[in-house]
Amino acid sequence: MNMTKYQVGERIPEFKRGDGVFLKIDDSGIMLLCVMKEPTAKEKRAFHSRQPLRIWMGEYSGLLYWTVKFGDIPMMDCTYSPQIEPKKPELEIPGDGQGYALTVILADGATGEIINIRLVGLPHDFSLALREILERVSEQPINHQLSIAALYSLSTQELADRATVQCFL
Repeated sequence: MNMTKYQVGERIPEFKRGDGVFLKIDDSGIMLLCVMKEPTAKEKRAFHSRQPLRIWMGEYSGLLYWTVKFGDIPMMDCTYSPQIEPKKPELEIPGDGQGYALTVILADGATGEIINIRLVGLPHDFSLALREILERVSEQPINHQLSIAALYSLSTQELADRATVQCFL
């Protein structure tokens, strides 16, 4: 298992990119990378650990998707497709009352600098549902371009409304 260490203030060349939310799931864990070009003070505050985080999760057109809301900034959405990963992630079944750890990183897309790192524990039921959806979509053949096109036909709010699971952290 390869693990990567990140720290606030570090500049990661791969994080220097356009705005977006990217979900990464592998044997080292679950990471949600949020990239914003020159985030405002309000956006930075929304990612603080004292701010609410809400996640809606579902599957659509063979993809796992999350809609996320940090603090009082607008909702954002992202997809995850295990079918295009070099190695299918294998998440262990969480024990009773336990859930997966989620690392949330806010990075400045203009510089690649890590602005904030937040570690949260996902609820047990949400973790079980995540594992179940991952297994289900992993077994489906996928035309990634068609799936993304179908997903982008829905707004972020429509995705949240279609979600089958949600959690409030």
